[in-house]
Amino acid sequence: MNWASTDAFGAFPCYMDSATENYLNLPEVRAALHIPTQVPHWTDCNDDMNANYLQQHNDTTSVFDDMIASGYKLRMLIYNGDVDTACNFLGDEWFVEALKTKYGMAVTTARHPWFFQEDAKYILQLAGYRKSFSYKNITIDLVTVKGAGHFVPTDRPGPALQMLTNFINNAANYTTMTGYSAARAPLLPKYLPPSTSPVCPSPAPTTPAPPTTTTTATVTPTSATSAPAKPDAAASFVPFVGTMIIAYLLTFASSFF
Repeated sequence: MNWASTDAFGAFPCYMDSATENYLNLPEVRAALHIPTQVPHWTDCNDDMNANYLQQHNDTTSVFDDMIASGYKLRMLIYNGDVDTACNFLGDEWFVEALKTKYGMAVTTARHPWFFQEDAKYILQLAGYRKSFSYKNITIDLVTVKGAGHFVPTDRPGPALQMLTNFINNAANYTTMTGYSAARAPLLPKYLPPSTSPVCPSPAPTTPAPPTTTTTATVTPTSATSAPAKPDAAASFVPFVGTMIIAYLLTFASSFF
């Protein structure tokens, strides 16, 4: 955690990719995700793959057609930060509305606001909007997150955690609190990459002033050492890291749809 940073996230966006890589390569995480041992070390970017990547689906309608035709019982969450300029919420809304028209989907929940509160003692804050659709065995929740950009869990970690928790729990109301603390706290050391220190080095002490003399007296120099400011843990935070990092990856993956 960079205590010297003045941003609301304690500079976490500067090293979150390293933290993500460290977390996803933990043996217990790979085991929980059923990743075979022969699958190589996960990394955020691969230049070889990027250079040889062939984009096949500029329009993912056919992908959704296949999922709908599969007959599987599926619950889908499609979400956007409402200030995301890469995958904007209007494009996703138009896409889902087009699917609704094509298949005659029912609107099970009209568009309505959902709210977030960090703690029960605080008033509810607008967190975004939600609209739900259904067709046979398929349900789609179309959700926006207020004030979030392309990486929703980075910009709005508390609301993102609440949204994902309610979706996973199949909650009818996304305003339902998660039961997890959303209070700001430093990232746990176990999730930091080896080269990352949880705190910044203390400021260097101030150099004492040189002695001053006069014709009548000698002034003894006074040594002054500036003590580093005590970090305020409440001023910087990283949310529940497991859910946040996985959500971060889901957000990144959504850019291909």
